[in-house]
Amino acid sequence: MLLTIFEPIAAPNEAAVCRQRKPRYESLHPAPAARNTVTKHRNFAVGCIFATVKRIGVKLMTVLLAGLVLFFTVHSVSIVYPSWRNRVAAQIGEGSWKAIYSVVAIVGLALIVWGYGLARQDPVILYVPPMWLRHVSLLLMIFVFPLLLATYLPGRIKAATKHPMLAATKIWAFAHLLANGTLADVLLFGSFLVWAVADRISLKHREPRPIPQAPPSKANDALAIVLGLGLYVAFILWLHTWLFGVSPIA
Repeated sequence: MLLTIFEPIAAPNEAAVCRQRKPRYESLHPAPAARNTVTKHRNFAVGCIFATVKRIGVKLMTVLLAGLVLFFTVHSVSIVYPSWRNRVAAQIGEGSWKAIYSVVAIVGLALIVWGYGLARQDPVILYVPPMWLRHVSLLLMIFVFPLLLATYLPGRIKAATKHPMLAATKIWAFAHLLANGTLADVLLFGSFLVWAVADRISLKHREPRPIPQAPPSKANDALAIVLGLGLYVAFILWLHTWLFGVSPIA
């Protein structure tokens, strides 16, 4: 349903458009004049996309895909096979299991960051979101950091959402899919969105594992909101550009 609001960027027979390299990520958000040209192409070129992916996408996506597989494999064990996880943890010790889990997750995350950076060097564009969706994305991101902090600062926010970290992950992933339309974006943020939905559904049938958190307090909600909004402003103005090389408000 969301795809109906996106503007396709190539007609089926425009091979020149398919072969055009776009080294700058900022080209995903063209100026109004360029956007008017984009809107002339009303049919999404499926054949063109597959040809482009075969030419450059697979090679650049290998590292990203490897990272996603590692990261989500270890994070999905409790979703798919919780009894196996508990049995192995009992055999080797909970500490050993967590150590292995952490190492695999860190390696996977490092590969994701590296692979996403490689893919951005020559992006395969699937859709060009309209500019107003970037503003919607920024508004949605306001909720992400308070929800993340509410995971460790239990209060009414955590009681209402039950699993605020998963809620934050879903909002974060969905917001980035609204504002970004490359193949790497769809793979990265789409994977996180699907995983978070699957994990939330699985938690209806299993007990969540305890996590370190502050003692419950009425002040925790205010603390999560204030600190979360502070982190949001810091990311919008500085941290996002410093960490990822892209300004969300440029």
